[in-house]
Amino acid sequence: MTACPYCRTSEDGAHAFDCVTVKKTVRVRATVEYPLQVPAHWDDDMVKFSLNESSRCADQLIDDLRALITDETCLCDYVVHEVVSDEV
Repeated sequence: MTACPYCRTSEDGAHAFDCVTVKKTVRVRATVEYPLQVPAHWDDDMVKFSLNESSRCADQLIDDLRALITDETCLCDYVVHEVVSDEV
């Protein structure tokens, strides 16, 4: 029998409560602040409209963020996480 490498519980036993393999689901909020190129003549209202109300899909955010990742940079400089709720 192999023990859990984290809590040393045997394979057929329940893991200890504080074992990292015992999971729960929490709700988190990720606040992202990043540079985005938009037409020079747009004001803040136009940018907000383009991002929130136009035909631009929010999925585009993933591509925008992916473009910021290079061999030298990651998203850590752009994202802050916080726990919103301990229950979903």
